[in-house]
Amino acid sequence: MEVESERLEKALRKLQKAIKRLDQDPLPEEVHKLRTEARRVETIASALTPGDETTALLIKSIKPLRKAAGSVRDIDVLTAKVLNLPKSNQPKTGNDTQNQDSDFQNSLTRFVEYLGVARQKEAKKLFRIVERKRESVCRDIKRYRQQLESPSAIEEPELSPVALESQARAFTVGLVAELGRTATLTARNIHIFRLKVRALRSILELVPSSDPDMLLALTQAKDEIGEWHDWHQLASMARQVLKEAPDRALLTEIDRIAGWKLSQAVKAGEALRRAYLQPTGKKQKVRKKAA
Repeated sequence: MEVESERLEKALRKLQKAIKRLDQDPLPEEVHKLRTEARRVETIASALTPGDETTALLIKSIKPLRKAAGSVRDIDVLTAKVLNLPKSNQPKTGNDTQNQDSDFQNSLTRFVEYLGVARQKEAKKLFRIVERKRESVCRDIKRYRQQLESPSAIEEPELSPVALESQARAFTVGLVAELGRTATLTARNIHIFRLKVRALRSILELVPSSDPDMLLALTQAKDEIGEWHDWHQLASMARQVLKEAPDRALLTEIDRIAGWKLSQAVKAGEALRRAYLQPTGKKQKVRKKAA
C-alpha cells in the first residue's frame, strides 16, 4: 500500500494557492476550491501524521478558513438549487392558476433575496478571516511540507515512508470497519456516514494501487448523500425564512425533493456497503479489479 507523496504535495500547493487568491468578493468556484482543498489537507495530514506537533498546528490554522468557506459554499449551493426550481409548481388548470403561479414565483424571489444577503455577510466574514490568517496559514503549510520533504524526515520513525504507509493502512482499515458496522442508513446517520466515506476516499486517492471501481463507488455515494444533505439544509432554512400559508407550495416542493434525494442517498450508500464494506467474514460482492 505505497503512499504517493506527490498527491499530498499537490493538495498542499493547491490549498496555499487558493488562500493567496481569495479576494473580497470570491467567486463560487474559488470558495469551493478553498473549502475542498482545506478539507482534503486536514484529512490527509490527520491520517498520515497523527499526533505530530507540526500537523496539529497546520490543522488548527486551516480549520477557521475551512469552516468560513463552508458557510459561503453552502449558500452558493443552496442558491443554485433554488434558482433551478421550476418557476411554477401549479397544475395548468382551474381559475386560480395565474394567482398560484404568482405566489410561487414571489416565494422563490424572496427566498433568493434572503440567500443573497446571507451570502454577502458570510463572504465578508470569510475574507476577514483569510486576511487575518493568510500569512500564518501559508507559513504552517510551508513548515509541514518542509518537514515531510527534509532528509531528516527519513530518519524520523514517525515520518518515514514506511510509517506513513502504515498510518494510511491503519486509517483506511479502521474506516472501512466503521462504515461496515454502521446501522441501516437513515436521515439521522447518513451524513456522518458520508463524512467517513469522504475521508476514506481522500486517503485511498493517495495510494496508486487503490481499486478504481471502489474509488468511483465512494465518489458516487458521497455525491448522492451530499445532494440529499443540501436539500435537507435547504428545507430547514426555508422553514425559517418562509411563511407556512403564502409559501406552502414552495415549502412542499422543497420537502418533496428532499425526501426523494434521501431515498437515492440511502440506495447509493447501501450499494457501496454491499460491494466494498462488508464486515469481516462476509463475502465481498465486488472484488478488486484485476491488474
